[in-house]
Amino acid sequence: MDIISFSINLLIRINRKTLNFLVRIQHTLNGRKYDSSGQHKKVIQSTKDYDMVSSPDEPYYAEQYLHWIKKYISEYRLPADGKYLDLGCSQGRMSLPLAEFLKQSNIIGVDISKDAILQAKKYATGKNIKNIEYVEQEIVEFLKSQKDNSSDGALFLEVAFFMPEYEEVIKELKRVLKPNGLLFASLRPRYFDVLLAVKYNYLNNIEMILKGNKGKLFNSDIMFCWQSSEEMKKMMDEIGFRVLGLYAIGCCSGIEGDPHSLIARPSLLDKDAKKVLMNLEINLAESLPDAGRYVLCIVQK
Repeated sequence: MDIISFSINLLIRINRKTLNFLVRIQHTLNGRKYDSSGQHKKVIQSTKDYDMVSSPDEPYYAEQYLHWIKKYISEYRLPADGKYLDLGCSQGRMSLPLAEFLKQSNIIGVDISKDAILQAKKYATGKNIKNIEYVEQEIVEFLKSQKDNSSDGALFLEVAFFMPEYEEVIKELKRVLKPNGLLFASLRPRYFDVLLAVKYNYLNNIEMILKGNKGKLFNSDIMFCWQSSEEMKKMMDEIGFRVLGLYAIGCCSGIEGDPHSLIARPSLLDKDAKKVLMNLEINLAESLPDAGRYVLCIVQK
């Protein structure tokens, strides 16, 4: 074989390998091919390292979510004795106060982490809350076991940003929720991930964040997901939900490590300052949905 033929064959092999590599990347970014078992293991490990109930800043954000949840449950007259789901409930940060708010309701918290579920049960017992059932199960699997039109409301908060199959969850919820039922879903805004990339000098991630919606960021093996509020609205419209509101959660504050924590960190404020911050963030939430740590998307079936 002469040098020209050898070079041509080599280029063909290289181009085929490059093409196959790019196809695999594209499949990964589209969420069609990724190591779900590995992803789940990392998520489960995170629940061992981080308690959403006892962590110092998280109760503040739980209170901020509850402001909107209580408002919409009351305004849209969801039943006080209905069935409500908390998907990706972790240690019960939201299901516990929701059960206290809707004392006659049946709350089901679902999480893939055994440790998180055990801790949630301990918190519920400690608070003498008896209207919660905690289930250790993968979310999509759990939803597929539920009957059509069987739940009055659902929470899907701070889960979608590390769950590439989140759209399947939302589609299943469209089936599971009763007519006029409400879904409270929070997703990571694109702007927040851009801020993280700039703050920690992961500038090579910026193009991926700007042009896509899924990918492995910040030298992590975890697949992250993000959107703009307009993309969230479009997705919900296409699935068949009616969007009632889009709100920033934490547009002026953050937990340790967040870019927003350089503005304010709730756990470092006294009671009065925290109240002022809460009122500020609630008042800005609707006008600046993409400026938050998360965008809370409230939709109706």
